Amino acid sequence: MNITKELFLAAYNKFPPNKFVQFMFKYFSKGIKPEDKWLNKLVTIILISLFFGGFIGAAAKLGKTFILIITLIFSLLLVILVLSIFISVLMNNYRIKKVRKELGNISIEDYNDFVTKFML
Repeated sequence: MNITKELFLAAYNKFPPNKFVQFMFKYFSKGIKPEDKWLNKLVTIILISLFFGGFIGAAAKLGKTFILIITLIFSLLLVILVLSIFISVLMNNYRIKKVRKELGNISIEDYNDFVTKFML
């Protein structure tokens, strides 16, 4: 099947990513622009601080309540972050599958080639 740029872009734009997927990929993917790294760095600093806060609290025997609170906050934030990234990847993969189907069930390799050829 001969897929032109116009045909590919029409199928691609028919199934745009939702705001949640855009947000997660903008701030938590490999290809983050330098001006968008602030949120990624902030989340990393918060998680590292909570981890070391719990570690130091346990080492210094600061009390079970303090350690419990720090550990619960750390665990909750980490689970929310991981689940959010996982869900956004699943949602984006489903969107890509719909675009590929619209283009005649092309392979993922062909899809990636077209993205590289027509979008970058």
